[in-house]
Amino acid sequence: MKVTSLYSIGIYLLSFASVKASVRGLEASCSEPTESDFTVPTYDFDPQGLPILHQLLIGILQAAVPSISEYETPIAIRLSSFVDMADWNCVATYHASFKSALATSGASSPTAPAVAAKVASDASSAGLVPERDLPLIRSMKNETYTSSSRIMCAMYANANLRSSFFGTDPSAHDSFFESLPAAVLNLTTSDLDIPPALKEACPLATDSSCLQDYAACHGYTPKVMGAIVAYQIAHFSQNDGWNSNGVLTKDSRSCSANCRPYQDPTSYDPEDAANVTGCRQQTVGDSDSCWVPLLEDSGKGYFTRQEHVTPHIGPLGTPRANAGFQSRSVAPPNYNYPEEMDILFERVRDITDEQKMLIELGDNKIDFALTIVINALQKFGPVLIPFEKLALLTLTYTSSEYDGVLTVWNEKVRHNKIRPTTVAQRLSPLESTTTYVVGQGVSAITRGDFLPYIRTMPHAEYPSGSSCLFEVVEELINEQLSFLLPGIFDPEDFVIVAQFPAGSSKVEPGMTPKDDLVLQFKNLAEFTTAGSESRLDGGMHFRASVPAGKELCNGIGSTGVAWAQNLVGNVAMDEEFKMLMPEKDSDMEDSTSSAVSVRMMGLAVTLFFAFLNL
Repeated sequence: MKVTSLYSIGIYLLSFASVKASVRGLEASCSEPTESDFTVPTYDFDPQGLPILHQLLIGILQAAVPSISEYETPIAIRLSSFVDMADWNCVATYHASFKSALATSGASSPTAPAVAAKVASDASSAGLVPERDLPLIRSMKNETYTSSSRIMCAMYANANLRSSFFGTDPSAHDSFFESLPAAVLNLTTSDLDIPPALKEACPLATDSSCLQDYAACHGYTPKVMGAIVAYQIAHFSQNDGWNSNGVLTKDSRSCSANCRPYQDPTSYDPEDAANVTGCRQQTVGDSDSCWVPLLEDSGKGYFTRQEHVTPHIGPLGTPRANAGFQSRSVAPPNYNYPEEMDILFERVRDITDEQKMLIELGDNKIDFALTIVINALQKFGPVLIPFEKLALLTLTYTSSEYDGVLTVWNEKVRHNKIRPTTVAQRLSPLESTTTYVVGQGVSAITRGDFLPYIRTMPHAEYPSGSSCLFEVVEELINEQLSFLLPGIFDPEDFVIVAQFPAGSSKVEPGMTPKDDLVLQFKNLAEFTTAGSESRLDGGMHFRASVPAGKELCNGIGSTGVAWAQNLVGNVAMDEEFKMLMPEKDSDMEDSTSSAVSVRMMGLAVTLFFAFLNL
C-alpha cells in the first residue's frame, strides 16, 4: 500500500539544508531528516490483513485503554479526548489548512458560578488559566503531507504523553509497548515523556514561534512533530480546570507536595445546604434526599467512604465546543421514593443475561465507543473510513462526550440526589423483598442489604450521566458519519452488533452469559436507548433520571460535530483523501466485500473482548 510519495520526500530532503540555515539560533542542534523518518515500517502486527495505518491506530487505542479504564468515568473520558486530540492534531500538522483541536476559540469561556469564583481567582493567580488558543505547529513542506507522516506523528505524540498522564506507573508504560511493535518502530522508554531537548530549546509550550522554528530545524519529522503535539496537549491538560495535578486546594493555597490529583478545590459539601438545591426539600425516611457517600470495601478488611468524584468540573472545566451548555438545568425529579424502590426491586429481579451484559458494556464508556467505531469500520471498511476520517470521528466523539460530562456534572452537584442503595437502607430496611443478587440469582433479602448489579459510582444520582452521554453519542455519530460518508451512510441502516462469549462477564465471570450471546440493534438510536435503560435495569438510577439526562444534553452532539467540521473547513475529505487510498488488490477491491467484512468482524470480536475484560 502506498502511503507516501518517496520521490516527493526525496526532493524535500535535498532542500533541507536551506531550511536549516534560516532557523533562529538552533542550527547547532538541528538534525538531518532521512527517508525512513517519514515512512511506516513494514511489519505484521495484525494477521487479519488490515491496512497498516489502521493497525497502528488500533495499536494506539489498545495502548491507552488499559490505563484509562482504571479512572472514574469523567476522568477516563477526559483522558480519552486527549488521545484523540493528539491523533487529530497530527493529521492537521501535516495538512495545509486543517485547524488544531486546541484552538478552542469557538468555545466561549465559562462563567464561574459563585461557588467557584474564588477558586477561579486562585487558579489565575497561580498561572493556571486555560490556554484558549494554542496555535498549530504546521509542517511547512507539502511533501510531508502524507498519511504515513500523520500516523507516525500520532504514535510518537501518544507515547510522549504517557508520563504526563500516568506518571511512572510501569503497567501504563508496559501496555504501550505490548500494543505497538516497539522494536520495529524504534520506541524506547525515553519516548514515554516530552523530549528534554524540546523543553530545553523551547521552555514554554505556549511559545509557538520557538516551536515552529524547532520543527523546521528538525525537518518536520513525525517524531519531532509528535513531540510538539504532545508538549502542547500536556500544557493544555494542566490548565483545563480539572485540577489534575492537585495544585489547588479548598483552603485557597497551592499544594506544595504530595498533591492529590483531581481533588476538589471548591466549597462543595454534600451535607452543606448552602451548596445544593432541591434535595433538602424532599425527605427519605427521617432524613433529606441529599447524596450520601456510600461505604465500600476491598473484600479484604479495608473499608472506606466515597468522595464525590470531581464535583468542581462543571463550573471550572474548560469546554471543547461551547460553554453555553454548562448553564443548562433540569427540573428536580420529585420522586415518590417508596414507589420507586418497589419498581426498582422488581426490575432488577427480572434481569436477563442480555441486560446484564448491556449494563456492563454501558458502564465502560470506552468499550461502548469502541463497539460503535468497530461496527462502522466493519460496515464501511478502511477504504471509506481512512485514518484521517477516523481521527476526526473519534475526536468528535470524545470531545462531545467531554462537554456532556461538564454539563451533567453541574446538575448532579446542584441537585445532589440520593442513590437507590441509600434509599434502600433508609426505607423499611428490615423488610423482606425479592430481587436479584449478584452471583446468587433471584433471592429473598432484607431491603437494607440491596446492592445494584454493578458498583454504584461515587457521584449523585440525578440526572443520569450515562443517558446524557448516550444522547450525545447518537447525535454526533449519525451527523458526523453523514458528513464523512455523504450519500452512503443511512442512520436508519446502521446495525450495531455486540458479541459476548459464554462466561465473559466481569461481574459474574464464568457464570454470565450462560451461552454465547449476540446482541443486535437495528440502528444507533435503538442501541443508545438500550444503553440508557440499562441504568434502570441494574438498579443504579430512578426512572426520572434517564429522560432528564437526555433532555439536558440534547444538542451537545450536534454542536460538537459543527465544532469538529470547522477544524476541517471547506475541505472535501472524500476528494482530499482519495489519493491516500491503498492500491487495489485481491483483498481490497471492494471495501464492502465479504473478505473485508469477515476480517473486520474478526477484529471487532478480538478487540472488544480484549477491552471488555480489562
